[in-house]
Amino acid sequence: MDNGRDLLNENGGKGEGIPWIEVIDGSGDQLANSTGPDGNCGCPVAPQEIDHFINMIEKTAKEPTKESLAAIRKSLEDYTAQWRN
Repeated sequence: MDNGRDLLNENGGKGEGIPWIEVIDGSGDQLANSTGPDGNCGCPVAPQEIDHFINMIEKTAKEPTKESLAAIRKSLEDYTAQWRN
């Protein structure tokens, strides 16, 4: 991505691993990013990373339903359990 590292550094992801996620609005203003209390949730696998990722979706989706958020959480938890076993 052209200027990807510059965008990463300017928008809160400096020093974070990849993937680093930023959700922006139509004007390019940041609505959320994957830097949580414990650092970058990237591909969320730890419970606190999954919580942060779900919060990102709740904050930025137009009308997230409890069912869709639960399905996303379950999918991430199932993925995590698959490679931990």
